[in-house]
Amino acid sequence: MKTKIASIALLGLAFAMNAQEPIVRNDSEASYPSVTSRGDIFQLYRNVNNTLELGVAGKTNTRRSWILSRHSDISGAYGKYYSTLHLQPDTGDKSQYKGVAIGYGAGTHVTTGTHLAINGNVGIGTVAPITGLHIDTSNGGFPSASYNNTVQKSGFAISSVDGIGTQTKLFMGIGDYKTAWLQVQNSDNQEYDMSINPLGGNVGIGTTSPSEKLDVNGRIVGSSLSLKSSNITPSVNNFSNRLQFTGGAHGALVFHPGGTDELMFGFHTNGNFYWGTGRSATKKDYYSMTLNGQTGELSPRSINLTGGTVTNGWRTTNFNWAGHSLVFGSKPGVYAHNVIEMKPGGADQGELISLFKMHHAKSKTEHDLRVNIDSRTNKYTYFDVGNVGIGTRNPDSKLAVNGTIHSKEVKVDLVGWPDYVFVDDYKLPSLKEVENHIKENGYLKNIPSAKEVEKNGIMLGEMNKKLLEKIEELTLYTIQQEKEIQKLKKQESSLQKSQSDNDKLLSIIEKLENRLEKVENLLEKK
Repeated sequence: MKTKIASIALLGLAFAMNAQEPIVRNDSEASYPSVTSRGDIFQLYRNVNNTLELGVAGKTNTRRSWILSRHSDISGAYGKYYSTLHLQPDTGDKSQYKGVAIGYGAGTHVTTGTHLAINGNVGIGTVAPITGLHIDTSNGGFPSASYNNTVQKSGFAISSVDGIGTQTKLFMGIGDYKTAWLQVQNSDNQEYDMSINPLGGNVGIGTTSPSEKLDVNGRIVGSSLSLKSSNITPSVNNFSNRLQFTGGAHGALVFHPGGTDELMFGFHTNGNFYWGTGRSATKKDYYSMTLNGQTGELSPRSINLTGGTVTNGWRTTNFNWAGHSLVFGSKPGVYAHNVIEMKPGGADQGELISLFKMHHAKSKTEHDLRVNIDSRTNKYTYFDVGNVGIGTRNPDSKLAVNGTIHSKEVKVDLVGWPDYVFVDDYKLPSLKEVENHIKENGYLKNIPSAKEVEKNGIMLGEMNKKLLEKIEELTLYTIQQEKEIQKLKKQESSLQKSQSDNDKLLSIIEKLENRLEKVENLLEKK
């Protein structure tokens, strides 16, 4: 104990010898130091312009003490200005510092390299901190901070500098209108990325027990939403969905950009899926909606459309498009068959039909039906248009077929028929004339040549008419030949009778000659 007292005495003596002024004890009644009143203090003067004060309040039970660095004004009065007070000045190897401990036991040493360790709550702007670090800015006790050159009501920043001199700052604070903010920037006010729980864990907003990476108990308002990964809980159909509604009996995704218009996709427990645009869900005043208005594709497997009002027995579903063409087909290079079917639903009430109609617009309000295809057997299907081609893109007639026509019957309407051949004054060419025409031209008169047929084809009705003309002429030739044959037959019969008579005369002559020869023989014998 004596050794300790002696050491303290020697230390005080050393201070007194080295200081320009002696250690002073002030017995003032001040409760806390001020510019002119310093309370009960020790003053250590190191030079003429700097003082270190160690003191306690002079009044009873004030329970205040302090360490303060002062310097004098130009008049030499100490205490009017304050100087910086250093704890553990930056000298030597900082890695060897044991630091300053506040609130720890006398035998406790902080870890080497630790500059300050506080055992208890620290208050900034408050004398009654309730947490490890309590910052109270209600009385302006915390200086304002700014980010992106915008001054906020209060806040502070945490910054770091990397190896190439780039400074990163994390700003936290309170703004106007009862708002708080958190922002990451660099020294040039450029925004950097910020991670929350990068090593794992959930973040909750409005909830103390978040169940996902971000669990928000309330509404989320934002300018855009981008979802990259799939939901860890698949849907009932095992879709790896990115957006999932799991609460409530009914759900809807509504786009409401403002005003009175909105776009809605919703599901109801009655099993129906609803979508559309409109001003009110309770009124039938929906607006039209465009899918893929500019680019892209819509690829549903089926579309079920319920018609509107019934007119003339037909429930009408209208398709109106602003373009000039409606194309059904597959993308080039895709191997796919295309079929368009109109198949009525079956019912016990009787026959159901399908109709395909195409109209021609003669004016804004006047339309003519030009193509009508009716599935009923007792109704007509017609094309009241120009030329129709089958197997050809350039039909030159009402119906042009580039190929074979298979039919049980073909009916051709003609004006005129070659019955004139059988009229008495019809000049039937002689067979000699026919022979000469064939020798000169190589084809029958009034019949097109092979070159003409190859070039122009034939008119079926006209050709049948010409062929019938030739058949009727052949009939007349056959009748004439028959008459000649009958005439020759008569002549032949007459010749045959003459021959028979001649044969009889010859037989009689032969008999007479034989008798005469016998008579002559008898005469000679006599």
